Amino acid sequence: MKIKIYQIKCGHDLKFINYESTVKTQDGRKQIDRSIYDEVYEGEVDCISLSQIFNKFNLDHPADFKGHSLSVSDIIKTPEGLFFVDNFSFQAVDFAKPKVQLSGQDGNIFNLMALCSHALKKAGMATEATEMQERITSLKPVPGEKLSGYERALLIMMEYCDVN
Repeated sequence: MKIKIYQIKCGHDLKFINYESTVKTQDGRKQIDRSIYDEVYEGEVDCISLSQIFNKFNLDHPADFKGHSLSVSDIIKTPEGLFFVDNFSFQAVDFAKPKVQLSGQDGNIFNLMALCSHALKKAGMATEATEMQERITSLKPVPGEKLSGYERALLIMMEYCDVN
């Protein structure tokens, strides 16, 4: 299974939430602030469950793992979504989308994409910025599609950013 692991950045834990449950980390919201997390691992693991991933990264982590043993407040990304390592379980979460003001801007799709990309990078989501750009620039016409390429590109941006 292909996974990513995120851990709170050293020096960015201004609310002292490292090793805290979702109750404290989420500040009453359902979304996690991505800007305080570092991606410390990306790769394939021979695991089929979150519990197996947890055990692997505590007992026998891969050589290219750049973080500490998995613990409360860490986040595991699997093909099924993002999961917060909580006290006794794994909680499905989302990273908060950065806000981007697109209305009133130059409507050139590359300008709009750059604005979203900048907001993602500022929020510590450079990987997501690259992914978004690649998805948009690789759009191909779809026979019978009612949306234009421009509209499809805007929808992709809205998957990554809170657009207004």
